[in-house]
Amino acid sequence: MSFLNFWQILCQNMINFRSAGTLIFMSVVHLISWHLLVTFNLNILADKPTHCLGPTLDLVIAVGLSVSLKEISESVISDHFPIIFELLTPSSPSKPVAPSCWRHIITSSTPEEFSAAFRDSQFFALNGLVSPSHPDKILSSFHTTCSGIWDSIAPFPLKSAKLKTDPWLNDTTRAIRQRVRQAERRWKKDKLHVSLGIFRVCLADYQRTVQKAKFQYLSDIISSSSHCPRVLFNTINSFINPHTLTVTDDSSTTCETFLHFFADKVDSVRRVINNSFNGSLSVVPGYSAVFEQFELVSLSSLTDIVKSLKPTNCSLDVVPAGILKRVFNTVGPGLLVFINSCLSSEFVPPAFKHAVVRPLLKKPHPDPSVLSNFRPISHLPFLSKVLEKAIFIQLQSFLEDNSIFEKFQSGFRSRHSTESALLKGTQMKVLRCDKAAPIEPQSNTPGSEHVRPPD
Repeated sequence: MSFLNFWQILCQNMINFRSAGTLIFMSVVHLISWHLLVTFNLNILADKPTHCLGPTLDLVIAVGLSVSLKEISESVISDHFPIIFELLTPSSPSKPVAPSCWRHIITSSTPEEFSAAFRDSQFFALNGLVSPSHPDKILSSFHTTCSGIWDSIAPFPLKSAKLKTDPWLNDTTRAIRQRVRQAERRWKKDKLHVSLGIFRVCLADYQRTVQKAKFQYLSDIISSSSHCPRVLFNTINSFINPHTLTVTDDSSTTCETFLHFFADKVDSVRRVINNSFNGSLSVVPGYSAVFEQFELVSLSSLTDIVKSLKPTNCSLDVVPAGILKRVFNTVGPGLLVFINSCLSSEFVPPAFKHAVVRPLLKKPHPDPSVLSNFRPISHLPFLSKVLEKAIFIQLQSFLEDNSIFEKFQSGFRSRHSTESALLKGTQMKVLRCDKAAPIEPQSNTPGSEHVRPPD
């Protein structure tokens, strides 16, 4: 609506009436108010006269709320009519509560207690040389020993899982937060103005400290990961799109539903691959080098492998990965015998062929009731990752030494990624454009010439 049209409508709908000798333009005021409220996207609910003289003077204005107008009753108490309406306030989202589960109680002295108990075990005395000397038997003996020790030094009560705290919180921020809570309790108890002032000062100090700690935390991540775009993107994305914890139903029915959904998805992919395969294989040029057998690893090499792996936990682990890495100096010789037994016999224990599959949402805020919004994540035992890493190092070294890697392979190679593949594809397109034919001009305008690509 233009300014001129607005005032034309305003003058046409103007109603004058006299009250106590004063000329009041009620419709002018109402129309101006209506136009301003609509401009700011506000909802006007009182659509009937609210004054004894006729105009609508009393307004019920709402934005983002569900308001239901019930009644505008005529009352003799005042010249204004009371407005009765119902306001439905949205309930605040309840904080998600993680389900309770059985968890071991781990303290700072747990690794030392575990090492001391493991040194007194028969597995440590035999250095992993059980009879018969088979990888499956060695792993079973190691699991039995560690399970008994772990259950004795770390109780197994039912505990409720706690939500992860912000990573930038440290001992300083926690101490200041404790002082803030003490000042708040003191103020609520005595209701003194002095206590309120102390509480406000402590709260402002805590907010400044948290802001500095958060700034320092993000600065350290950016400075240490400046060469890794994935870490930088995930860090920024975690603040722009924070992930909220969604507690889903973990009943047996839900697990069976996910099992059939993922199994059907895998079967459909296999059918597509089988239908597209015509039975002919491309001829691979022959290589003189042949990988015959795996070499035994040393204790120092195995220690480096364990240190390089992330301590990701799995419910199939007898001992948590973090504790196993801290006590590896004690359990390392026995695990070395196990790993070398697997490499020499080329045998993978059946326990390493099982994984805990957990569905994970693909995006931060999708509909959890749609199964296609989930992707399966396999959690493997930590020792299986150690064996896999030992095998991977030898295979990768063999392929690199004999130049058997595919020329354009970017996955599972050091200093290669999707970024290098994208740069390679862009470079190939630029080279093709450079070798293309000259571009003819579309019109014979004066001064137009043939445009040739640069040499």
